[in-house]
Amino acid sequence: MDWRFRDVFENIRGPGGRGATGALLLAAWLLASSWAGAAYVSYLRSYGDWSVSCALDEPTRYRWCTLRAPPPELFDRRSEVAVGEPGDGAFMVTVRVGGVVREGAPLYLRIDANPPHRGEPNRFGEAGWRGAEAAALVGELEGGRHMVLRSYPGQGAPPRDENYSLAGFGEALADYRARLRDRGPFTGE
Repeated sequence: MDWRFRDVFENIRGPGGRGATGALLLAAWLLASSWAGAAYVSYLRSYGDWSVSCALDEPTRYRWCTLRAPPPELFDRRSEVAVGEPGDGAFMVTVRVGGVVREGAPLYLRIDANPPHRGEPNRFGEAGWRGAEAAALVGELEGGRHMVLRSYPGQGAPPRDENYSLAGFGEALADYRARLRDRGPFTGE
């Protein structure tokens, strides 16, 4: 039996040319997309450089909210800083660098003139703080005016500083916490 792709596609195409192949591919795409779920944004509000958003994954009924900077924008390459409360009442602060990160290089998050908080990004450019350090970081964010994220993009390249305003962070945090209370547990309905 000959399993060359040319022969297989000739048999699928048949005498009608490429139409049958296109129809087959369209049918496969429609079938696959009907199985895929969709997440719906149910709430989005911006507070300067910060935003609160809540969403629902319809197939699993999983609901979640996020507090992050900068607000979501299409094709935005800026790094993302997110604050969360994973359910145990303790804060978690995470950073996702929006570009290449030099392997083994740290990143720093500094609020105003406070000492910087050092993070060790993984291979995806993500770093985070939990527990007492995250609580201290959120306290600085609430009382601060300006935040700088410093990352190191590549060998021999100068450090990259990204600036974020903290104006509106207190309101965004209060809104985020209110959304968490209003929505209850986020493990499903």
